[in-house]
Amino acid sequence: MSDDVTLLALANGLLRHRRLVLLGALAGLVVGAADAVRAARAHTAATRFVARTGGRTASLGALAQQLGLSVPVADQAESPQFFADLVTTQPVLEALARTALRDATGTTRPLVERWAGGAAPEQVARTVAQLRKRVTATAAAKTGVITVSATAGDDTLATAIAARTVAIVDSLNRTARRSQASAERRFTEQRVDSARRELRTAEAALESFLARNRDIRDAPALLFTNDRLAREVALRQQVYVTLSQAFEQARIDEVRDTPVLTVIEPPVPAGRRGALAHTQALVAFTLGGALVGLVLVTLRIVFAPSRTGTPAEQAEFAALRAR
Repeated sequence: MSDDVTLLALANGLLRHRRLVLLGALAGLVVGAADAVRAARAHTAATRFVARTGGRTASLGALAQQLGLSVPVADQAESPQFFADLVTTQPVLEALARTALRDATGTTRPLVERWAGGAAPEQVARTVAQLRKRVTATAAAKTGVITVSATAGDDTLATAIAARTVAIVDSLNRTARRSQASAERRFTEQRVDSARRELRTAEAALESFLARNRDIRDAPALLFTNDRLAREVALRQQVYVTLSQAFEQARIDEVRDTPVLTVIEPPVPAGRRGALAHTQALVAFTLGGALVGLVLVTLRIVFAPSRTGTPAEQAEFAALRAR
């Protein structure tokens, strides 16, 4: 770098390269206009819901496994973040892509036909890729409220996408719970039958012992055997009662259709950017582009390989100023 830059040399450089500053401002204006067009075309709707927790953790663990999520079989499987993650899983987005939704014109068509022009697997994949950008979900750690936002070409379609996303998540969750309950019902039914036979065997053994030994008060060995057989009957009875309760609960869960998700705020359009906000954005982009041009000109002057003397700078300044 050469000697210190004088203010006059800096002014000369700015005047000499003022077109670069103007180009930067113009570029910022173009970017701002493009952002305004994008914002005008983007309509966002948001809905909020809470998930009922404290239920069957194993069922939600099975749901996570079916949807390809790695979730520990613990209370975390019922956390709000778990349900927020479900929103953007492949099964949910594929079901959403194939769902017929209504737009502002009153037309009802699947999203895959709207955005990809067909329903082939590759078109579904493209629609799912778009949905990953258009549909988002966040969970509030303190309140447990999950917010689902959807962006589309109009408010009606955006609202329909947000509402349908929550409905699909709730439907898949209930289906997974019922499927898990069916598996548990079949397992516990087999165990109940086995426990019933074991209980009857233990009771028969105790009954046979008492029939053979009517007076065991003065026989320590017989008393010990009686106590052992009575404990076996009590144990088998306890196992049988527990399995019977689990079997009845599984039968109830198998047919239960209670929604786990409770919508606390229906899908509401987020609103569009106003005229003042559009103007402020355009001004900000324009000034930003001009600032970038000024920085580039300043760097070019500071790191110039050579510099003219003060008289020449004054003469150039006067000539540039006179233009």
